[in-house]
Amino acid sequence: MGVKVRISTVTYSRHNTLLQAVHNNIVNTNIINGLAVVRISLAPFGLAWESNSNKYSIDEYEKDIVNFFNIYKKYYDLFGSDSKNFVLN
Repeated sequence: MGVKVRISTVTYSRHNTLLQAVHNNIVNTNIINGLAVVRISLAPFGLAWESNSNKYSIDEYEKDIVNFFNIYKKYYDLFGSDSKNFVLN
């Protein structure tokens, strides 16, 4: 039908196996061609920065961001990055 969709996500933990599977499925199937925009919100940054907990550590947060970029590298390689298709908030 030629329809494309936008997806947005707030940074999620790479330890969340369900969300990992969902995002891997998006980029490793034809779904990737139906994406108009991939947007990630870096909103939890403050929580990670201020927390003394390993669960919310800045190190864990950085690894989660890198994980997201690794997953969506295939999308970036296919469509590039600009305000219309790969957006950081």
